[in-house]
Amino acid sequence: MHALPQIKAVLHTKRALTIESYSWFFEQLEGPGVGWNTLTKFLHFLGFTLEGYQCLILDSKIIEVLRSRLFFELSALSKINEFNKKAKYIDYIQRITELAEAEGYKPDQLELFLFEFGKNLKKSGGNMRAVAGL
Repeated sequence: MHALPQIKAVLHTKRALTIESYSWFFEQLEGPGVGWNTLTKFLHFLGFTLEGYQCLILDSKIIEVLRSRLFFELSALSKINEFNKKAKYIDYIQRITELAEAEGYKPDQLELFLFEFGKNLKKSGGNMRAVAGL
C-alpha cells in the first residue's frame, strides 16, 4: 500500500479536525487502494472529530440507505451521493448526531443501525422510531 507513510504521518496529527484540515487529510491519503470508505473508517475508529462532531463511517451501503428515503428524519441527507459525499460529510455527521442525541443513544449506534438494518427494512411510513421499536 503506497499510502502507508502518509497514513503514519496523519496518525500523529491532531484528532480534532476543522473543515480545512479535513480537506488536507483526504488530499494526503486518498488514492489507489485507499478510498473514501476506508478513510471514513480510519476517521471513526481512530477517534477523529470534525468541527466537534464524532466522525462516522459513510460508505456506499449507508449512502444507499440515505438515498432510499426510508426515514423522514434522514430526508435532508437523501441527496448525498458518490459525487458529493466529501462535501456533505459534515452534514451527515451533524444530522446523525442530532438524531441520536435526541433519542438518547450514540451517533455510531445509529450509523451501525443504518448499516446493518437500513436496507433490510420495509417502508415504515417514514418513522425511524417505529422501525426501531422506540
